[in-house]
Amino acid sequence: MAKKTTTKKATKKTTSKKAATRANMRAAHPRIKADQENARLAEQRAKSPDGMTASERAMASSAKPGSGGAKPGGAKKASGGKAKAKMSGLDAVAKVLGEGGEPMNTKAMVEAAIAKGYWTTGGKTPAATIYAAILREITTKGKDARFKKVGRGQFVLSAAFGTSGASGASGGEG
Repeated sequence: MAKKTTTKKATKKTTSKKAATRANMRAAHPRIKADQENARLAEQRAKSPDGMTASERAMASSAKPGSGGAKPGGAKKASGGKAKAKMSGLDAVAKVLGEGGEPMNTKAMVEAAIAKGYWTTGGKTPAATIYAAILREITTKGKDARFKKVGRGQFVLSAAFGTSGASGASGGEG
């Protein structure tokens, strides 16, 4: 009976060695394939006059006009075009609050920012997005935040930003 036990142990060791070898091969295989693919793409870019692969060219040509297209490396060009730089949603509502000088809820802030042309959005719930962003700024920046919560869903500009953000607004924003 001792021989059977040793035979089983030997078989288990052999099996575990084979399994380990297979596992190592599987782990190395994707890396080898990825290296080969990267080498192939680098070769295609080197041969191409524009430095792009065929798939990158196809993506760049199918991109929406004015979006900048797909560029290898993800670099974006600064647009020296006719349109102003877009204002973020938080910047837009900060400007609205500075002009208004009174506590507002996010729905009113968003409606005013869109009506004045400071901000555009295609989102379904922009007020909720702005509300979350304002709370995140208050939480992360603390006293340095642009916004101050004064009531349930009501915000004003903090004192540090109240006078600089508004042109001629009253000083009763605290």
